[in-house]
This record gives sequence, C-alpha cells and structure tokens, in this order.
Amino acid sequence: MTRAIFFATAAAVLVSSAAAADVQPNLRPGFNVNTGQLTVKNVGPGDAGRSIATVRCNTTAPSGCPDPAPAQIAPYENPAFPNAAAVKFKPIAGNSGASHTFPFYAGLAWGPGVYTLTVCVDAGKHVAESSEGDNCKRFRKIVRKSAGGPTHFKTN
Repeated sequence: MTRAIFFATAAAVLVSSAAAADVQPNLRPGFNVNTGQLTVKNVGPGDAGRSIATVRCNTTAPSGCPDPAPAQIAPYENPAFPNAAAVKFKPIAGNSGASHTFPFYAGLAWGPGVYTLTVCVDAGKHVAESSEGDNCKRFRKIVRKSAGGPTHFKTN
C-alpha cells in the first residue's frame, strides 16, 4: 500500500512540473550581422524577468575581430562576462521580444574573413525557462575582398 502512494505522489510531481513548464518563458537570441541589432525573443507564454545577453566574436581572419573604441565598448563591459559585449534587458512579456542595436557597429572595420558571433540570452541564468538549451546561437559574417574593389558582405 505504501508503494502505491509513492508512485501516485511521483506522478503528481511530474505532471505539475510539466504544467509549470507550459507557462514559463523561453528566451531565444537573434542577431543581424549587417546592422548589429541584437534581439531577444520570448517565445514562451510566461513573462521573463530582467536578463543579460552577451555577444562574443571569434574569427580566423588575420586582422582579428574589430574592436570598438574604449569609450564605445565601456557601457557593454561586465566583469561577469569577460571578452563579451553584455546588454541588460528589462523584463520581456510572454510571446514578445526586445532588441538593442550597438551604436558603434556600423563603424567597425571588418577585414576579409569569416567571423562567428555567438549570442547568448539570459547569460546570467536568472530566468527560469521552459528550455535552457536554445539560449545561445552562432551567427556567421563573411567578408570578402574583391580585387581592387570594395569589401563585400555576405551573411549565412
């Protein structure tokens, strides 16, 4: 008899956990490599609290990732997220989103090469989400140099 009560209790816990996940937020990243617009989408029905999104650049280009001027990057520096631009987002309602465009992005000097911009939303893990597995995404920026001409941009 004790065994039946244990299994019934365990089943109730599983059902209530699944029901709670159905009303939680789920944050997903977006990034436009041409404009520098960072997007956080809450695709879940629940409201998400405050969060931080980060952007990191990696490349094999000889010139490396472009660096904004110290005064330009200063508002995005956060010691908890070294070597990343960190953006604070206010709470985001369920099934909505928010965005931020880096004001210095258009002026960055991208040398020829392939760049990987890794964007992670809720980087500080402060928001309880229905899925934490889709919080980071990589975006590629390909910069080609034509012979004697301007630099051409292609994104994937």
